[in-house]
Amino acid sequence: MKKHFCTAIHYILDNPVKAGLVKEVKEWPWTYVNLDSG
Repeated sequence: MKKHFCTAIHYILDNPVKAGLVKEVKEWPWTYVNLDSG
């Protein structure tokens, strides 16, 4: 179940990139995850 949850989160976070709204996930202003924290 943990793997499915992580896959779903990554899918959601990557949507703005796939839609061409931003080049990188961290550029999306409503991303709630600090991707630099490791």
